[in-house]
Amino acid sequence: MLWNVNTNWIASDYLKESSNIQIVFFAENRYEGFLDLLDMKNNLTVLFDEPLYISDETSEYYVSLLTTNSDLYKQDKVLTFNIQADLIQKVERVDNSPYMEELECNIEGGECMK
Repeated sequence: MLWNVNTNWIASDYLKESSNIQIVFFAENRYEGFLDLLDMKNNLTVLFDEPLYISDETSEYYVSLLTTNSDLYKQDKVLTFNIQADLIQKVERVDNSPYMEELECNIEGGECMK
């Protein structure tokens, strides 16, 4: 489950996206399920300990996982794993807006000239 994504510029060519992700696991077996959930919790903790490398044909970047925490509900046999992640990537800005022109205005006379 992805709760939200906050996007902002951290420099002129770098974009930062922050998000909170929640992963929920349910035990398959009522009696042995708790041990399976403990194994899954350990596997996720190890997996998300280091930044994740992501690449495609045009770009590559790392996703930094700032914090991870988990809750294990023994009675319900449910594991929730929460991650706060930051993605910082270099992007090329494309200026599609028209250039501003300098205008001279005579406010009293109500006239403006380029």
